[in-house]
Amino acid sequence: MMFADGELRGRLPEWQRDAPRLLTQFRCDLAAAPEDPAMLELIDELRKVSADFRRWWETRGADEYCQGIAAILDPESVRMDFDHETMIVDAHRHLRMIVYFARHEHAVSSLSGSAQRG
Repeated sequence: MMFADGELRGRLPEWQRDAPRLLTQFRCDLAAAPEDPAMLELIDELRKVSADFRRWWETRGADEYCQGIAAILDPESVRMDFDHETMIVDAHRHLRMIVYFARHEHAVSSLSGSAQRG
């Protein structure tokens, strides 16, 4: 989604920073299963649909390790910032769940806006 979905890309104000970092995480995941046919197929597909993916994949830069997206624009283009935590399944180290937490000021603002509209 990060590289293939133009609508999502437009809603990520930090896309230029977040995308290479998530690609770094993807490389780490690939290292656990370098011959996995599904992963290799995904890489081929992303190379076809995204010039940014293709360029960053080929350059193999020293991007900062990051998991998750820090900000997204809601449908009204209001920026929402998040903190996130990653949980890894011990028995299956390649499985991760990323949980996002709205930063307090945004959660309060969203709740206030919902109450006013309701």
